Amino acid sequence: MAAKSGSLLVFHEVEVSHAGQVVMGPVDWTIHRAERIWLECGNTNQYEGFVELISGRRKPSAGYIEELGGVTVQSDRWIRESINLNQSIQDYLHSTDAPEFVWMENRRRSINVLLDRIGLTPDKFRRPLKLQPGEVLDKFWVVRFLVSKADLLIGRDIFMLADPLVRGALRVRWSDIPGAVIAAGEYAGLPGTPDVHVRVTGDGAFSSRPYS
Repeated sequence: MAAKSGSLLVFHEVEVSHAGQVVMGPVDWTIHRAERIWLECGNTNQYEGFVELISGRRKPSAGYIEELGGVTVQSDRWIRESINLNQSIQDYLHSTDAPEFVWMENRRRSINVLLDRIGLTPDKFRRPLKLQPGEVLDKFWVVRFLVSKADLLIGRDIFMLADPLVRGALRVRWSDIPGAVIAAGEYAGLPGTPDVHVRVTGDGAFSSRPYS
């Protein structure tokens, strides 16, 4: 597991309310750099509210969130929505967004190794994504997630993909993603072992503890 170095966000007695009632909190929690966090939420609305809270799109109704330095947050949903379907994978590889190398299995490898590992071979590079089969778009989405430079990555749907090559790519890159990662959903869907287990129950109670 990647070593943690310092903190990204610190939650101080944070609460989220709706119609005068607390729906989440209080939250006293610190997110560390390079940490792997398993998040369980009582329902979808809680998860989406959690993402908005962490990303700064929603202000807490009580308490505050301390940001320690500039923190960029990215989610699997936002990555999916930002994909230009008129472009091809080749267009992406020739852009400044694409890294030349990635770390996988504690080794520096060409991004083409990651593409090949996930099943994106050169014969799929030229056609615009809007003309590609759905599974190709899913694989490209996963690649964009895995090479994100965000300080904090949040995902749920991406960890539900059943494609064995996708599962394998998530697994081999899990420890080498440079930012902190919050993976929501069932434990069985995680591609690797988490450092921390965070749980928000149906009534909004929050807990965080080291995973063991």
